[in-house]
Amino acid sequence: MTITPRILVVDRVPVFAAGVEAAFARMGHPVTLDHLKTLPALADLPATLPDVLLLEASWGAQAELELIRQLHLRHPQIRCIVSVCDGKAGLAAAVRQAGGSGVFNKALNPQMLVSLCLQVLQEDCFIPTSIGEAGQQASALGGPSLTARQQEILWLVAEGQSNKQIARRLSVAEGTIKNQLYSMYRVLGVSNRTEASRWWLHTAQ
Repeated sequence: MTITPRILVVDRVPVFAAGVEAAFARMGHPVTLDHLKTLPALADLPATLPDVLLLEASWGAQAELELIRQLHLRHPQIRCIVSVCDGKAGLAAAVRQAGGSGVFNKALNPQMLVSLCLQVLQEDCFIPTSIGEAGQQASALGGPSLTARQQEILWLVAEGQSNKQIARRLSVAEGTIKNQLYSMYRVLGVSNRTEASRWWLHTAQ
């Protein structure tokens, strides 16, 4: 991943691109962001290729899927993520098959969007479409059993918040958060917050 990732947002609404840029800034992650209102042809991409392409999905998303296929063949290092305003049956599977890196709901918490983008840049993972649906946390079914409070803490950890920030948000002592994390590490079979975040992102679907 480059030190300052380049993100190209393709979205009809300029305010969405501005919101993405602001979210990265609030979380202390520098980013170079470009915005296009319409889907580009492969030849129309900037000379300096983006690290992440955030594509707004049109109805059916066929043009977006075709662009993802072409990029996957010619520039596989570019991570393509599709944004949706509502659920589209089968879209996540189609994006994965085309070589994309995920689907997210545009109502997603901005900090979580930053966390997901960074996760995709750091490793070749796929964002399940149900993560952050309508900005709500998803429950990890069929996995290790966590309490509601532990799930809440893990959600905030995955957003990139520190123990101090989580403690302040939940109005508890920082030591309480540390104890809860150690307990969760044992339950999940992980050794640190990065592995715990990865588990949450991969199983909250």
